[in-house]
Amino acid sequence: VTNAAGGAINGVQVGVSLAAGGLVSVQSGGTISGLQGVRISGGAGTLVNAGSMTGGQIGAVLSAGGSVTNQTGGQIAGSHGVAVYGAAATVVNAGTIAGNSTSGFGVTLGAGGTVTNQASATITGLAGIFAATIAATVVNSGSIGGNLTTGSGITLKVGGAVTNQAGGTISGNRGIYALGSAAATVSNAGSIAGNLTSGSGVTLTGGGTVTNQAGGTISGSYGVVAGSVAATVVNAGSIGDGTSLPT
Repeated sequence: VTNAAGGAINGVQVGVSLAAGGLVSVQSGGTISGLQGVRISGGAGTLVNAGSMTGGQIGAVLSAGGSVTNQTGGQIAGSHGVAVYGAAATVVNAGTIAGNSTSGFGVTLGAGGTVTNQASATITGLAGIFAATIAATVVNSGSIGGNLTTGSGITLKVGGAVTNQAGGTISGNRGIYALGSAAATVSNAGSIAGNLTSGSGVTLTGGGTVTNQAGGTISGSYGVVAGSVAATVVNAGSIGDGTSLPT
């Protein structure tokens, strides 16, 4: 399906539904909307968006894995912005992906994969990125933001890796929240910020490694927090407002 500039596809339930995998391309100026903007099931999906894709529930959902490329000027929004399940996802964002800031996620990875958020791009939600079940990799040069009182910029439920490049920002009540027993790796040359009164820049409950490079800043009520599993912190930048490690 190709929705050209000026084209509008609106569905009460789903704007575009493909039941055997396939490709949906939305050109600049094109729009797709519905309770779910785009739903691709039954096989890997490919979504390329330079226009607007909105859903009351989900902007775009791929239930058998695949790839999402949100180009410069592209907007994908809903209670949840993008959700990919069933198989690994590759998400590349140069535009805006937005979930509800109190109840939804910008990008949900249900089966692992990779999210690359490019310079000037934004991903927001209660959690900007939420990865469940399988480890995920995030590379950020833009802005990833979660709710500053109840959310996180990035949540990794089973470990993974986050690289925040120079100029990149990650924020939330917890900037990066790696929970569970799996280790996570964080490399930062930009800014990772948690709530200064109640949150943390980076939390690793399953241990792992935080490398804060020259020029990198990590801040929060606690800069870096590790749980009952040993963690390693290497700092050449600034970690503010306390660092908590197991004793």
